[in-house]
Amino acid sequence: MKRLRTCVLFGLALASASCSEGGTGASGGSTESGSEASAGRDAESGDTGGLGTETSATPGTSVGSGEAGGEGPESGTSATTGTSNGAGDSDGAGDSDGAGGSDDTGGSDDTDDSGTSPPGTLPYVESFSGPNGAPWPSPWEAAGNYVISSELLGGRGRFNGHTANVARMVLPGFDESDVDVTLTVVFDDWTQQGLGFYVRQNGGVLQQTNLHGEGYATYVEGGYMGFIGLWRETNGIEEPLANALVPGGNVASGVPYRVRFQCATVAGSTRLRTRIWPAAGPEPEVWLLDIMDGTPVLQGVSGSFAVDVYNYVGTDSVHIDDLHIESL
Repeated sequence: MKRLRTCVLFGLALASASCSEGGTGASGGSTESGSEASAGRDAESGDTGGLGTETSATPGTSVGSGEAGGEGPESGTSATTGTSNGAGDSDGAGDSDGAGGSDDTGGSDDTDDSGTSPPGTLPYVESFSGPNGAPWPSPWEAAGNYVISSELLGGRGRFNGHTANVARMVLPGFDESDVDVTLTVVFDDWTQQGLGFYVRQNGGVLQQTNLHGEGYATYVEGGYMGFIGLWRETNGIEEPLANALVPGGNVASGVPYRVRFQCATVAGSTRLRTRIWPAAGPEPEVWLLDIMDGTPVLQGVSGSFAVDVYNYVGTDSVHIDDLHIESL
């Protein structure tokens, strides 16, 4: 499961990189032109793939080149409150953004008498509250071979994994296709870590498990260049579709950041959008990446969710908080 890179750096204004090892990424909505920036997680026997030169293959064709292409007006409404899975409320991400869904997924039809969503239904809200050292709330569980530990710490979900391997926590029990995800992430050492969040996820982990991993992800990577990316996993092999520089070119270790990720069916294909911003500031209106992907095995399917950490060096932890998932 090694993730080695052979990279050639180009003197571009955005310091993009093209990596030779592991599959070629389809063209996406990144801010680079000519060649795609590397995401660092290489596809080698089920690991993630380095980006090759950008092509115009049908999966991953760009929509908006990093701008909020086709985005509807921001509604300003917050995510549904009072519909948590026993763990509190998120700090809101309820605008429709023209992704084919409504502003507000709340409503009494989706909740039980206690005001929480029934297991396996959306919206899902998790604040990871609880005593330090307690396990992640059910039904979260470690999957695969490389999670070292996972626990609640300081009102967040902390987990870490072995060096140079994907360590994945899965949230089973959901069967969803089109979703809007918002979460807070804090890196112990941003320069050596990456974090991914998966939708349409089947419970597998790369090719570590008998059921090979599958789904779409957004991946925030600090270990190589400082990118946020959109990825797909099929038959246990991850491939980057598009990358964009994190605004400001960096994420500070120990500082909370918000990540938003949308996955929506559009005309038989899938629209993927993502952005990241400091949790202390307002959510930006512009999507850093906005692409279409038509990978056949990922169309017309539904699944659950997962979050993973990749440590390039060491075994530091990543912390997540204020997770909100709603239907589009």
